[in-house]
Amino acid sequence: VPIGKKYQIIFVTSEVAPYSKTGGLGEAMDGLPTALAALGHRVMVISPRYDQYKEAWDTDFWSSVKMAGKDEKVHFFHIYKQKVDHIFVDHPSFLERVDGLSGAKLYGPEWGKDFADNQARFAY
Repeated sequence: VPIGKKYQIIFVTSEVAPYSKTGGLGEAMDGLPTALAALGHRVMVISPRYDQYKEAWDTDFWSSVKMAGKDEKVHFFHIYKQKVDHIFVDHPSFLERVDGLSGAKLYGPEWGKDFADNQARFAY
């Protein structure tokens, strides 16, 4: 049965395949938005920019987020793929921690160990 009403859907996630993935969340945030876009919905996925993604273009949009009384600058990159807008939030706390496209360091220095500042990192 076709869905008559179309929605604007935004996913905010810590990982999205193929750009960042440690397991099922990254895969789900690749497949589900693509499937919803194929049904005609407008879909956007917002995720940290952990690496220099080749397809992502610099939007030249900068903003700031107040964290612990301090203004933190954030920068945005964009990819449009399979009818889905992918927005990557750029901040040094994401990009400086991960070597390459490896999912092994998204949340900590090694599997099973978190970075001490993860609560602040993912609040952006």
